Amino acid sequence: GIAGLAVIGAGGLFVVRAVGMKHRERLRADLRGGARRLVDVLAVGGGTARGLVFATVGVFVIRAAVRFDPDEAKGLDDALRSLADAPAGPWLLTAVALGLTLFGGFAIAMARWQRM
Repeated sequence: GIAGLAVIGAGGLFVVRAVGMKHRERLRADLRGGARRLVDVLAVGGGTARGLVFATVGVFVIRAAVRFDPDEAKGLDDALRSLADAPAGPWLLTAVALGLTLFGGFAIAMARWQRM
C-alpha cells in the first residue's frame, strides 16, 4: 500500500510541476514567442497526462494491497487495458495517447531548448 501511495505521490508531483510551469526554470533565456508557448502547452498537457497515468498505476497497487491479492497490482500495460474496458474506454485511451504524445514532444523540446 505504501508503494502505491508513493507512486500516486510521484504522479501528483508530475502534475504539480507541469501546471506550475517548473520547466521554465530550465529553458534558455533567449527562447521567446511561439516556441515558448509551444513548450508550455507540451509541458502542461504532457506532464499532466504522465502524472495521471502514474496515479492510475498507484491506485491498482493500493487496490492489490487492500485485497491482499498481488495479482491485482498492475503495470502500465495492464492499467491501460483496464481503461480500455471502461464504458468510455476508447475515449480515455485516446486522451492518454494524446497526453503521452504531448509529453514526448515536451521531451524533444527540452532537448532542443534546455539551458546547458
